[in-house]
Amino acid sequence: MPVSLESIVPREGFLEVIFSGAYDGPPYRYPEYFKRIFEACEHHRCQRVLLDSTLVDYHTDILTEHNVAEALSRVVPPGVRLAFIGPRTVAPHTSHFETVAVNRGVRARVFWDRQEALDWLLEKPAAAE
Repeated sequence: MPVSLESIVPREGFLEVIFSGAYDGPPYRYPEYFKRIFEACEHHRCQRVLLDSTLVDYHTDILTEHNVAEALSRVVPPGVRLAFIGPRTVAPHTSHFETVAVNRGVRARVFWDRQEALDWLLEKPAAAE
């Protein structure tokens, strides 16, 4: 079963996005998912998004993670902050994903712990942000 976007739920101060399925090939559906997520941001006037993929069975490589980060950087609206929660199985590639995204202007971090992700996502941004 490919990765699917299960839900986008408005929470106090952020949107929560839940993914499930198996990630074992090119991310063909991600542009569609990004569009839905950022339309929800606009609809709910929310600039903070928690993307939870702890239910995803990952089998990926560094090139795929690079391509997903680049695709994300082309569509993320200005000012949106993204906290990704992933299973530890993606640990070898997440620092590259995060670096590519951040270097392209995306305010994003990858976490393994939900509370750490929420703490970062909901912290008051510095004046320079």
